[in-house]
Amino acid sequence: MDSTILCDSYSTFQSLSHSACRVGGPHPLEERQVTALAATMPLDWRHVRRRVLELSRAAAQVAARDTLRRFGVVVRRGASRQEAANERVLRTAEDVARAVSSLRGVTIKLAQLASYLDPEAPEPLRATLARFQEQAPSMDPELALTTIERALGERMRLIAELDEEPVAAASIGQVHRATLRDGTEVAIKVQYPDARALIETDLQSAGPVFDLLRLVVPALGTPEIVEELTTRIREELDYRHEAATQAWFWRAWRAHPRIVIPRPIPALTTSEVLTSEWIEGASFAQASELAQPERDAIGEILFRFVFGSLYRLRHFNGDPHPGNYKILPGPRVAFLDFGFARRFTVSEMATFEALLRARVLEPDPAAFAAAVHNAGLIESDTASTEAIWEFFAPFYDLVAERGERRVTPAYASSLVRHTFDRRHPLASALRVPRSFVVVQRINLGLYALLGTLEASADWRAIAEEIWPFVGAEPGTPIGKEEALWRSKRP
Repeated sequence: MDSTILCDSYSTFQSLSHSACRVGGPHPLEERQVTALAATMPLDWRHVRRRVLELSRAAAQVAARDTLRRFGVVVRRGASRQEAANERVLRTAEDVARAVSSLRGVTIKLAQLASYLDPEAPEPLRATLARFQEQAPSMDPELALTTIERALGERMRLIAELDEEPVAAASIGQVHRATLRDGTEVAIKVQYPDARALIETDLQSAGPVFDLLRLVVPALGTPEIVEELTTRIREELDYRHEAATQAWFWRAWRAHPRIVIPRPIPALTTSEVLTSEWIEGASFAQASELAQPERDAIGEILFRFVFGSLYRLRHFNGDPHPGNYKILPGPRVAFLDFGFARRFTVSEMATFEALLRARVLEPDPAAFAAAVHNAGLIESDTASTEAIWEFFAPFYDLVAERGERRVTPAYASSLVRHTFDRRHPLASALRVPRSFVVVQRINLGLYALLGTLEASADWRAIAEEIWPFVGAEPGTPIGKEEALWRSKRP
């Protein structure tokens, strides 16, 4: 039985998987609602209308099938109920994956996020959505070649060979392996011809996109994620901007013993095509097959790259999902995608330092509460010092004390759930200032990856080495390698 759900209003539709909506009608959003929504957008009205209806209809159809499966679970008893529940999760995840495959745009980016955000999510769900980390729907090889030729023009003569089939595909473009005339192996990322129009429409009609994925990952239905994507995703549409950011990171981490950044090639880069040196390595998913000491080392490398870039370089690469890494012998880690990044001001970094000092280095609840207010993280003047201290504790827990600490999937999941817990007494008073939107990905992305690795380290000791306002001596082999590397840099 394949029904659609007709909701009486857009707000009802947003809680689609939890509401009692009528079954039957052909359109999940009424005509007047689509018209009103489209009227606010500086894009072609007909294109917006089609996109909103397409997204909302897909979400409604998946939700209808999931609702019927929920009923099927309820009426069963004993062991058969658990079997039905497991089957429901898998089949709904597959429905979402099929819908996402046909929609592309921001929907693919959210599917990537959903695939690793919660390490304790059901494995069938994570495995089904994990395909979008590297293998989202790709465009026809002939169209890809035509797009590359149009973007590069006469510079195509610099390319000796170009593989027709993409090695990876994501939300905005896909990657092809190629060889230059001088023998250099390169990765050529080419943007989908309709990516700009599709992304712009999605950003301005994001509600149905989130509803589709909230069916399997409820935490995605939050304003913070919408704001974060809208803030940075438009920068990803210009590959020249990404190439400049990647070149900056390449210079900053060049010749590091454990961190590898592919060198971008400006001569073969345009707004639609980004060419970088080719990096051969294993996928992040394959890291789970490694021995625990190697997984611990990979976790430390990720931690050092994220916090070293932030606190030493005032720059943050804000898209920590598994498809953006390659694992090299050593182990070393290659970081591949720099479209979603942010540079921080001295003033913003001073805010982060003030919070760390009052919370971790010189614990003082009153001083911490003052720092939280100064940072603009709380709007209410009535929030107690104790409530503020308690609410923000999980975000500093990993570095609160010295000593070996293993990041488990349960810990990473609890942090995600706490981040989006709207039942907490402080939830209504919280806000996410602009400088914290991208940094929030540490809580959502980095810790999820550490949880997947079940990485263990003395995170506080490593952090004190990285924080420039502490500057402790390195205590791990990787830290000592990095210190030697830093001592040789100009």
